[in-house]
Amino acid sequence: MKLVARILKFLGHIFPPTGTGNAQGRQIRNETGARYGSSFNTRGSAPYVAQKTTFAAVEVFIDYGYSISTDIFTVDLKEGTRSGYFMRQAPGHATVVCPPGTDFYRAERQAMLGRAIVEAMRKEVKRAVVPRLQEFSARTGITYSRSFVRQSHTNWGSCSSNGNINLSVFLMALPSRYIDYVLLHELCHRREMNHGPKFWALLDSFTGGQAKRLRKDMNEYARGVYPLLLPLVKALR
Repeated sequence: MKLVARILKFLGHIFPPTGTGNAQGRQIRNETGARYGSSFNTRGSAPYVAQKTTFAAVEVFIDYGYSISTDIFTVDLKEGTRSGYFMRQAPGHATVVCPPGTDFYRAERQAMLGRAIVEAMRKEVKRAVVPRLQEFSARTGITYSRSFVRQSHTNWGSCSSNGNINLSVFLMALPSRYIDYVLLHELCHRREMNHGPKFWALLDSFTGGQAKRLRKDMNEYARGVYPLLLPLVKALR
């Protein structure tokens, strides 16, 4: 499902590339000393409904006022007392702990924080969303080959012709009801690799006849989330 490629292109002038490398994303450690930083991209097979959208040209920075919060996941930042940056993550909640006096408005700092948040979202997708996909597979009787968690910013999810389902880390910016819709959407592509009447009939059978309504509601909700995701996408460039 396409995740705002046109919107990101439209807003590219607001968030130009920083030119920072992956080394910046490896500067934050979690409490056990694990390092952050990975890079994946995937090509989506399921078109997202890209609708004309206009945002105010206000750049969103990752600082103490930044947070993404849904019914199943929250990520935020707080000031610590130690030097260095730390990620504290528990099921459903991740906090980036920053040292006193952090200068958030340096490009390399934004890139580092963005990559750390993306990594926290990746872990949460693997913890909470992948098992949900397995549950839906069992309930619907629709199987798939393997699942992968990607850093894709052009798709919420996709289903390949060889039966693999790819899930974006950015799913964690959506409430659970829309994540469920994405999972069912991609599972239905295992039987119908298109968006024809049979596909929508199958998806309707799993969503109480609300498939297109859920898609519409999700797209409307996502418009409010895009500005929060843009600094994360920028950090991955």
